[in-house]
Amino acid sequence: NEGLATKASTTDLTTGLATKATKVEVAEKASKTELNEGLATKANTADVNTSLAEKATKVEVAEKASKIELNEGLSSKANTADVNTSLSEKATKTELTDGLAIKANTSDVNTSLSEKATKVEVAEKASKTELNEGLATKANTADVNTSLAEKASKTELNEGLATKASTSDLTTGLAEKATKVEVALKASKTELADELATKANTADLDTKAPLASPVFTGTITGNLTGNVTGNVTGKASNVTGTIAVANGGTGQTSALTPGGIMYGSSGTTAATTEAGTSGQILTSNGAASPGWITNFSFVTATASYSILDAPTLNYVVTYVGATAPIFTLPVPANNIGKTIIVNYKNTNSNSRTLTIIPNNGETIQLSTANFTKSVARDIIQNIHFVTDGTNWFVIN
Repeated sequence: NEGLATKASTTDLTTGLATKATKVEVAEKASKTELNEGLATKANTADVNTSLAEKATKVEVAEKASKIELNEGLSSKANTADVNTSLSEKATKTELTDGLAIKANTSDVNTSLSEKATKVEVAEKASKTELNEGLATKANTADVNTSLAEKASKTELNEGLATKASTSDLTTGLAEKATKVEVALKASKTELADELATKANTADLDTKAPLASPVFTGTITGNLTGNVTGNVTGKASNVTGTIAVANGGTGQTSALTPGGIMYGSSGTTAATTEAGTSGQILTSNGAASPGWITNFSFVTATASYSILDAPTLNYVVTYVGATAPIFTLPVPANNIGKTIIVNYKNTNSNSRTLTIIPNNGETIQLSTANFTKSVARDIIQNIHFVTDGTNWFVIN
């Protein structure tokens, strides 16, 4: 009875199975063989019924005297004297001894009674009917075996665990995940939805120019990088960076010089001249950068004078005197594009001859002879000399 009282009911078993043991816990439990061997040593329903059939029923036990009733009954019985009197009429000691020897003594009775259940204890036990009804709700061996058959075996448990992440895998995986602080710094779903609502959707983008070779019309604002082909109109006030000469720019990274003139310093770069001074003229220096030159400069000569290279576009050499002047021209190659103007006033009462000598054998008017000019009194004679870099020519 005590063993059955500790067994689980169908409800207990159902509740337990619903929580299911883990594979690790099941591996620590008895196997089917161990369970069957254990159950084989236990009493079955027939054994229990047989044993219970040999026990007194509640009614039978209830009909027996309790200890109190026994004592009360004994108190009403004869005392020693009565017994002795009666005994004198009864069997002798030998007869009694012989008779009692075959009967249970007090110790035997007490021992037997101590092994029996009290009325209270018996009253708390189930009757045969209650026991049978209770056992009917319990799982039999077949039910237990069927339930265990549905559980994972050790092999299945090990194979299942092999597919799961280990503590090391879990630690490594978690290390790659964002912390609560990092996640807290990100936009929430609401914030993301609000921001995306302000962005262009696919339909909007379909109406825009493609990223590869886009074609734009209208006004473009913002930063534009990469190569631009075709015609661009409007103002370039927002264009930054250097635009190469090949793309319509100057290739120049420095600011312009106020009053300077932009020119090509190379095939891919532009540059700016200095500003120059008021009245100066821009002249070419071939492939070199152009430069500013003063239009006129003046020098006062003596009667015998070697003219220096012209420092300006028009170099006026003036001599006023009574002596016939003799001037030597400078090297032609250093005076290309310039005009040397000889200005002579004769103050002599007689005519004087102005002599111009070429430098180092160059020609004047394609002649190696000196150039001469007779100048009368008080006459101002102007003669303009220009050069092709090799020879001198008179242009008036």
